[in-house]
Amino acid sequence: AVVSTQSTGKLDLFNSDTGIIVRSELGWGQKSMNSIALFTEDGESVGNLQWGLAGIYMAGCIGCRTPSKIRRARAPIGPTSWSFSMKEGVVRIKVFSMGTGEVQFTQRLKGECLERYSRVRRFAFYSSRCGGRFTLQDDMVLGEMVSHFCLANC
Repeated sequence: AVVSTQSTGKLDLFNSDTGIIVRSELGWGQKSMNSIALFTEDGESVGNLQWGLAGIYMAGCIGCRTPSKIRRARAPIGPTSWSFSMKEGVVRIKVFSMGTGEVQFTQRLKGECLERYSRVRRFAFYSSRCGGRFTLQDDMVLGEMVSHFCLANC
């Protein structure tokens, strides 16, 4: 499937030092997942990342329970700041916590997964809870239809 690049953000996640920085609620269950669709430069679907307190999933490559250190790092009330990157083939989810500082999950992509996800140049949020926000980075360009830094149209 191909999407309009006007409805995506452009960011080379394989070379970005910071990745996508997000502030959102972290919860349990399918409805609490943070979901990012990943695309090539031309808008061709590559896969997606979904994660929440219960698990971390990357289509065809990662499927695991969220480590307890990540679950404990979330904000006790309200949104939590976190980031997602794939610098040089290492999937990294960082959670920024007032009490514990920066806590992260990392997993190196290999073989077909590395080849597939190295093509990612665009992203879009989907099925996200209201109230989430992402930060515009210097190396990020937003499509014309991305009018807010909000994760969902609420």
